[in-house]
Amino acid sequence: MNRRNFVVGTALVVPSLFAGCLDGTSGGDPSRPDPGDISIDGRVHNEMDEPHTFEVRVETENGYALADDAYEVPGGGTERIAGIGVPGATQTFTIAVDGTEHSETLSLAIEPADHVVDGYVDIRYTTAGEIELAVTPRSESTDPDSVPVLTGYSVSDSVVRPDVERDSETDSWGLFLASRRTATEYFGDVDDSAVEEFIAETAFDEGDRLVYVQASAPQTCYELALSAEPSIDTNGVPVVDTEVTRTASADEACGDAVTPVDLLVRLSFDVDGPPADVVVVRVTGSAGTQREGFQLEAER
Repeated sequence: MNRRNFVVGTALVVPSLFAGCLDGTSGGDPSRPDPGDISIDGRVHNEMDEPHTFEVRVETENGYALADDAYEVPGGGTERIAGIGVPGATQTFTIAVDGTEHSETLSLAIEPADHVVDGYVDIRYTTAGEIELAVTPRSESTDPDSVPVLTGYSVSDSVVRPDVERDSETDSWGLFLASRRTATEYFGDVDDSAVEEFIAETAFDEGDRLVYVQASAPQTCYELALSAEPSIDTNGVPVVDTEVTRTASADEACGDAVTPVDLLVRLSFDVDGPPADVVVVRVTGSAGTQREGFQLEAER
């Protein structure tokens, strides 16, 4: 099995509600925007009938690369890129598709609000073979026909940590798994029959997805649980709200050790509707005041 390394902050979108939870620098580089300010996503639209690869590079005014990657988009399809823009900023977008390159500097005139995503930069490869860019505020972005339909959810009675190596053992993180192949890659070596059964019962081909979340508890007598039913927010994004809760009574002693707590949830979506490509996870700490939020892209 290939172990995967997770770096805190990768593909992270945190609304202003959560600003201050994360360090705003990367490797000591002061030119990186605060992660709490990067609240504009990208949407890559392929209007051709055949698949195309989009090479996307996004730079801030001072030259920091918010995105620099390639995305394969099926014919007539759309892929989402998390965290490529800062509201009110001016950024340069350089897009290349099949030898056609387009570079444009955009003013992201979007007002930030307490939302996970404040808007989008829409990148289109048209049927004429041209590349077009547009800035879409959140208020104009919700298309009912493009919103996944959540039909139900289940929580696993047992949870084990997947096969992942990480740089931090204290920051909250997670996985959004959209295929049996990726579920097997992460959980194939775990020795827990209940988890194996839970994954086996997940009908990925019929719209099911798995969400794994891990957080940190201040003592040993805590667990991670849903704080509300999973839902679709007003921006059309699935949201999973969790909280770190005490499992022992107030007069019962707990071990004084920072302890990882985790949760495995199955989300079921209407297979005839748009696929769920991202999920937002929110974690409320044991004191009820510390909150973290992050967005996970579906792994297929």
